[in-house]
Amino acid sequence: MAAAMPFVQERIYNALKADYMAGVFVPGRRLDIQEIADRHAASKTPVREAACILVGQGIFVHHSESGFMVPVYEPTSIADQQAWHMQAIIAIVAGLKASALRQALLRFDGAIAALGTVGIAQLATEIFTSIAAATSNPRVIDDIRLMNERLHYARIAEVISVPAALAELRTLVKEDVTDLQKSMRRRLESYHLRRIHRLAAEDESRRQSNMDHNIDKNQ
Repeated sequence: MAAAMPFVQERIYNALKADYMAGVFVPGRRLDIQEIADRHAASKTPVREAACILVGQGIFVHHSESGFMVPVYEPTSIADQQAWHMQAIIAIVAGLKASALRQALLRFDGAIAALGTVGIAQLATEIFTSIAAATSNPRVIDDIRLMNERLHYARIAEVISVPAALAELRTLVKEDVTDLQKSMRRRLESYHLRRIHRLAAEDESRRQSNMDHNIDKNQ
């Protein structure tokens, strides 16, 4: 976000980002600019300007009928984002001292309690951003945070079982192991590959369904 952003625009930007992370929006549904402006006590102009910044960050996209929306990604696109995130976070872990990685994970010790689907998605972002923050590199932190924000609604949608999702996150942040870096790499690979494989299966199922539909139409 630009340092010279006007105050009202910055306030609306932060409010829109908070709404986004709170799961307020529905992917594919056009944002109601007037409702957002009324809710945040602003005119429509700073709302549009803030939304344009979020378009540039890949958080929003332009709606086909004008305006803005949270994008609806195809499974293959989400899988590509997951693969890139996996590579990036594994590279970060490999470059950290074990003590720094352990400290990044310790903040979540005992903190993963009962959460809903949005809370689980938010927690995943916090975990990965905390690992990035251990580098003390602002660019790395910003890049990882943005990657995770783009995946936020996909993470909300992927939660099938809340207890299983919470158990997965508890396993991910476990730090009391002998070789933390090696263990963390395995956990990160498992976490991401489960999603990539599930998305590949979903994409194949959609393709098959479309083929069956086309066959039925032609008969």
